[in-house]
Amino acid sequence: MTEADLPVWREEIERHFTHEIRDHFAAEEAVVFPAARAVQTLESLVNELSAEHVALREDFERARAGTMNIEQIRDFAQRLAEHIRKEERQLFEGMQAQLSSAEMEYVGRQLAEALASVEDSCLVPKDRTRLRPKAGN
Repeated sequence: MTEADLPVWREEIERHFTHEIRDHFAAEEAVVFPAARAVQTLESLVNELSAEHVALREDFERARAGTMNIEQIRDFAQRLAEHIRKEERQLFEGMQAQLSSAEMEYVGRQLAEALASVEDSCLVPKDRTRLRPKAGN
């Protein structure tokens, strides 16, 4: 990524937030987080993930406003990836271990309802933002 690529990266970040992440964050906050908070051992994790949502939204806004430099975009991408892994590996696994099958099915139905109006797509990166292996790898 170079300085010349920054506008394209910023646009890509905004596009992903608008079409995918914004609604997923809202659904998690409305459905998943309250269910997980009912499990005492997951409460601090949910608080941490909620705080990360706030910080990531601020990052998305900074990208949209064009105020992020290359290093900040790289840091943001790393934080977003770590956040997603934390949800998958800690929150969702913890919920599956602590909630009954019926409770998990209920959460799943609520989540499906919350996301029913969301466009069912996976955005493909633009050519300039597509990650490629480094030469020699």
